[in-house]
Amino acid sequence: MKKIITSLLLASLLMSCGNKKKTYNDNLGIPDRVEFKEKENENYIQFPYTPIFMAMPEGYELNASTDKPRVRKNKQIFIDVTEQLNNRGVDEVKEAYERTVDEIKEKKPNAICLIKDFKFGNYDARYIFVGNYLPNNNKATFIFGDEKFAIVMGASFVNEIGLQKEIMDILLTTRLKPDANTNDPSPFAKYTIDLSGTKLKFNSFKTKDAHIYTDNGYDVEVGSKNNFVIMQFADGTKTTTAEKKETATLIGDKTKDDGSTITARQEKFVSLKNGEAYEVVLDKTYVVENKTMNVKSYLLCFDVEGQTFLLTSFIFKDSDSTIATYRHIVETMKLK
Repeated sequence: MKKIITSLLLASLLMSCGNKKKTYNDNLGIPDRVEFKEKENENYIQFPYTPIFMAMPEGYELNASTDKPRVRKNKQIFIDVTEQLNNRGVDEVKEAYERTVDEIKEKKPNAICLIKDFKFGNYDARYIFVGNYLPNNNKATFIFGDEKFAIVMGASFVNEIGLQKEIMDILLTTRLKPDANTNDPSPFAKYTIDLSGTKLKFNSFKTKDAHIYTDNGYDVEVGSKNNFVIMQFADGTKTTTAEKKETATLIGDKTKDDGSTITARQEKFVSLKNGEAYEVVLDKTYVVENKTMNVKSYLLCFDVEGQTFLLTSFIFKDSDSTIATYRHIVETMKLK
């Protein structure tokens, strides 16, 4: 219930903003036209399951384990894809958001409410800042679109010097790519996969080349639900079948050092649509707080379009069907 109330409060803060009076249009420093100029070597990431991209800011992380795709610095500083509205024009959405700003100013005359209308590439856009309304909590809303659709980005952040400008600069790197593959849940990866028919979703960016997938994309406690990680070898690397076997076997051997007892081991080559792969299945037993836990450790080394990847997983139940699912998933992989 607390989460619902918080969400409603956030929605009420940002759901509308002022009217078309010029009362709030000042002090934001946004020009009348902002062109799309993507920087070379900038790490543009895709918000999971959306056609929306953003330059990944330094010191932030993508967290897909929330109700909305979120880029965050910490629990108090984050940016969400708040809404994707089709068949609702941007002017209607802007007017809706205006009304809440007027309500905020009526209830809290000391609240700081700033609005700027501008051109964002070829789109109509509006940026809204609301400060001094909740204790040490500022809100920013970025809306853009045309007569057929609107995208709404929301941000929440503490009252620190320079942070308003930082958030604004990040939001203005937002890009809409209507033809993007919105089924790709791996915005940091150089591959796409198809997870349809499963409950597995992209969870979060962990390391440079490793991406984790969990039940519905949410964090899970160790020993509770199946999950898997895909790691990409160095760019341009292609391994032979013998090297795949060597790699999977070596990593399997290293798992002996994790405090478990290996009770069974199976290794074999498997034929997949994208070529020959090598898999290792280890039956392992852990003793945690005097309780025994049985788990399978699964490794699959495979190629996609000439590049080598490794899938690793801990399987807690339905091992046969889960392994079949993993094989199918890697067969759907394509390089971007």
